[in-house]
Amino acid sequence: AVFALSMGYYTQPEDELFVWNFSLNPKRFLLLKLKTALLYSSLSALPIVLTLGTVYFSDLHWILLFLFAGYSFLICMIVAKYSVYPGEINFAEGILIASGIVFPLLLLIIIPYFFKKSTNSLSNLLQ
Repeated sequence: AVFALSMGYYTQPEDELFVWNFSLNPKRFLLLKLKTALLYSSLSALPIVLTLGTVYFSDLHWILLFLFAGYSFLICMIVAKYSVYPGEINFAEGILIASGIVFPLLLLIIIPYFFKKSTNSLSNLLQ
């Protein structure tokens, strides 16, 4: 639920001024956004993971797997958002995100694809 809430934040694009304000190249901008999102979602998920890990210690590997999956879905959503920036995520990106959720191993292909597309999309605004 924490990651679904975090992913919901990244569905709408912010104003171009907020992106332009960063004096970074597109790759460093995306890495900064990913770092910030992972940090704050970790701070939100940490009490839940610690509680579940202590109560269900025998299932700790499943808890950590779901934590890793949440991080992967969040990363996918962020790079998908900026792959069509300044527009919104459209049907094609939505299908790719949904296929990554249904078949998580596809995220190994989808995330780098969106990351490359994001750097190209942001290169006009940043630099």
